Amino acid sequence: MCATRNRRSNTPTPRGGGDLRRRDRIVLRMLTGRLTRVLPSTLIAIRYTAHSGAIVVLPVQAVRRDRHLAVLVGDADIKRWWRHFVGQAALEVYVDHHWTTGRAAVKVGPSTAAAHLYAAVHPDCPLGYSSVLVSIILDESPEVATPISGRRLGAR
Repeated sequence: MCATRNRRSNTPTPRGGGDLRRRDRIVLRMLTGRLTRVLPSTLIAIRYTAHSGAIVVLPVQAVRRDRHLAVLVGDADIKRWWRHFVGQAALEVYVDHHWTTGRAAVKVGPSTAAAHLYAAVHPDCPLGYSSVLVSIILDESPEVATPISGRRLGAR
């Protein structure tokens, strides 16, 4: 999901049109609002600034161990968001009811640390040699990032 900056408050706001999927908007609203308890704990949101300058916010499902998260990219040949993390790039992750900073990198195949983490949680989901995972390492002393809508998203 892409976003642009609100002119008045200079906070990211969702961009309309075909770039924004309705389901993603609903899931993000639930994840960052009061309905977070009805969602699986593996659901997180990631936010990064694309090379074009657009702010991208996506809900993804991840497995977690301490500061390490692994996201299996389903239909990676069709999706494009993960390509931003080829090499390594900074991002923000909405986890534990707040935004925190980290770094992400693409890992391919079943022999990576991200694949081992994913396989430990999902042993019934075998990973192939072309499986694409995004490995996320959260910062040790995470900075709480600026909220998306201009208010604390975890506030009740």
